[in-house]
Amino acid sequence: METKNKLNVLHIASGDLWAGAECQIYNMLTSTGFRENTSPVCLLLNGGVLEKRLKDAGIKVHVIPESKYSTLQIISRCKELFKNQKIDIVHSHKYKESTIALFLASSLKIPVKVKTLHGWVELMKGFSNLKLKLYRQWDFLMSRFLFNATIAVSNDMARFLKLNLISKSKIITIPNSIDIQMLKNCGTPACDLQSTGLIRVGAVGRLVGVKGLEYLIIAFSKLCMKYSGLRLTLIGDGPDRSKLERICGQLGILDKVEFAGFVENPYSLMNKLDIYIMPSLHEGFPTALLEAMALGKPVIASSVGGIKEVLVQNVNGLLVEPGNVDMLSDSIAWLIDHNEDRHKLAINAQRTVIERYTNDIQGERLVDLYYSLIKSVRRI
Repeated sequence: METKNKLNVLHIASGDLWAGAECQIYNMLTSTGFRENTSPVCLLLNGGVLEKRLKDAGIKVHVIPESKYSTLQIISRCKELFKNQKIDIVHSHKYKESTIALFLASSLKIPVKVKTLHGWVELMKGFSNLKLKLYRQWDFLMSRFLFNATIAVSNDMARFLKLNLISKSKIITIPNSIDIQMLKNCGTPACDLQSTGLIRVGAVGRLVGVKGLEYLIIAFSKLCMKYSGLRLTLIGDGPDRSKLERICGQLGILDKVEFAGFVENPYSLMNKLDIYIMPSLHEGFPTALLEAMALGKPVIASSVGGIKEVLVQNVNGLLVEPGNVDMLSDSIAWLIDHNEDRHKLAINAQRTVIERYTNDIQGERLVDLYYSLIKSVRRI
């Protein structure tokens, strides 16, 4: 990458979870190309895993807890915190953070405003759902009129933004990515199925309805009689855990299902799986899928969102209809029974990630976007 003056970039994020958005913020801010061309600072509205990881990586982090301060108070404290700092770009990651970014850009004369759409907001019920719809409309208005660019993590999301009248010139697709180096020392790969007698399948993600884990459990239960050594591992936690455990009990498979809970570094557990499954009902561009592919796992995933842009049927994975238990069950059985095809899919999956979805590749694309936006505003 061409040597240029370093850009001072302020990222604003929630930081309340360690999920896809937080993982990508960390990946981008610590990628080689990003660190060489920017001086990043991160403002978080919650402490937690993201705060710790960024600080461990040597990135300056400020936490102003939203549980303690209102949005207006956060803006006021930010103005004081950054008033003597030159910031070239402010980059936000959700609608609340984007609102804060707008006020800061105005008061601190920050020339470029960028935001990222990481995924779809999970639907709620009643008044809470109405509020979410209003927030989404405000988010679209900010993208349409008030921000220089909106990053979509998949082409599917980019199309959705265009349908909401956001100019094509303001939308750029930069897919999620992973740190290949981190995965190299994650443990010993799973053995061939024939050598152990156990067949380990599993998924990583929050235990919430949109992840489709109920359908995975039912599909898994249909195969337990045929494959006595079949085991299911669910890595993650969430509000639906007790419900999923109850379903396992009703199906008589609780002794075959491991609820591993939240694991900050799940790669060693993932590496013990023989087959990785993502049965989501919708997705943005799932980082966990990329990680499983990079680990050389054969993958089965729902044909939704950005997943369709990563997986090619029978080339680097298997695609299934979301919520289709029979199709999911049949795909698991097919992979178990076809050893050579399973290995071929796994090799192709790993190659796909290495060639297209590493942090260095996507980090350079983000930096290129930053420089092009800075150049365009200075021309005006």
